[in-house]
Amino acid sequence: MSRVRHISPSSALIAYSLGAAIALLFGAATFESERFPPLASSGPVNFSTASGHRWNLKLWPGPMYARDSLNLTFVGNGPPALSDLVVRELENLPHTPWKAMVREASSQCINGTAFFNLQAWGFPFRSMAGGFAKGPPGQINWYFEPNIGSRTYTVPTRIIWPGLIANALIYGTLLWPMFFGLFAAAHALRASILARQLRCASCGYDLRGSPATSVCPECGNLPRPSPASQSTLANDPK
Repeated sequence: MSRVRHISPSSALIAYSLGAAIALLFGAATFESERFPPLASSGPVNFSTASGHRWNLKLWPGPMYARDSLNLTFVGNGPPALSDLVVRELENLPHTPWKAMVREASSQCINGTAFFNLQAWGFPFRSMAGGFAKGPPGQINWYFEPNIGSRTYTVPTRIIWPGLIANALIYGTLLWPMFFGLFAAAHALRASILARQLRCASCGYDLRGSPATSVCPECGNLPRPSPASQSTLANDPK
């Protein structure tokens, strides 16, 4: 049981850490294929707000293996009021970072118009969001584009925390049995080698000359040497 207690935390830590890294990778890599286009849009939705701004919203909810997309425009006099940004149509956007992006860019739209193109990626749950807004003035980007070789990649910069955590738990749970098996096999191999060398399987202390049934004087672990070595423990001088 002590071996299991030592193995389990280490294997779980590595498995779930790697699961979190894979979740970030899948969300940031923005995998997309023309064979898997987004689904049909759920809009457009046209609405007006109290300050007189006219809004147009069009959402493409993508399949699990692709992405979600949003096009949003508004036209009015000056930036929208804060009350405009808490209307039902904007509050019902499916991803929290999208709402933050709309609020961030809208407050800077001194000319009263803006166009948003927002995306969300991740598998099986959306875990990263990015996109841009034009008109507040200029363009605000929520992504960066590293050049790797001859290709330019788009990497989103906003984390969708519920999706990232859920993906990390899923990937970590799938990886844990593999790492547990590897740790257990390595631990068993090490214990077998140490037993053949007449050493404690836990700390490696030299047990030659010690009674075969006594605990290790170094760590207190009950030695479990191989049958071949057990009969010689008491008679083999250090």
